[in-house]
Amino acid sequence: MTTITIALIGAGYAGQSHAFGYRNAQLDDALNGVEIVLDTVVDPNEELANHVAGKYGFAKASTDIEQVLADPAIDAVSLALPNRLYVDIVPKALAAGKHVFCEKPLGLDAAEAEVIVKAAQASDRINAVGFSFRRIPALAALRDLVAAGALGEIEHFRAHYYADYAADPDQPLT
Repeated sequence: MTTITIALIGAGYAGQSHAFGYRNAQLDDALNGVEIVLDTVVDPNEELANHVAGKYGFAKASTDIEQVLADPAIDAVSLALPNRLYVDIVPKALAAGKHVFCEKPLGLDAAEAEVIVKAAQASDRINAVGFSFRRIPALAALRDLVAAGALGEIEHFRAHYYADYAADPDQPLT
């Protein structure tokens, strides 16, 4: 049995989506031989961290990222933070020997992304970035059209993807 102990860093909307996924992954028969341990939820809002930990079955809550990164029991961290924080936290997590799943975007600009890429390349840990739109059928069809040359030479591309996840007027804008 392989055990993966996870800390969730960031308990807002995206963090709760991660927590929901990890909780449900425990039920997936395809993970035969893998035990997912939901250890810690970290958020500067202690009340929110406690709420999310209880709601999704994590063992504890914390407001201290550094303490969680230093904990040898934590194998992986799932980061759902304000984008400006990734350039500081991802390299620290990798240097601490944690596997990292980071929400997109990887950085605020190419320079920040490069810092993270170099930290990942220097580490023997897995660093993954969540691109939730990778499997959208419309994008696959567009890729096929471009690859076939059906659209000619692409000089510029701009797209919008509208989703209803934040359409509830009673929820804060994200």
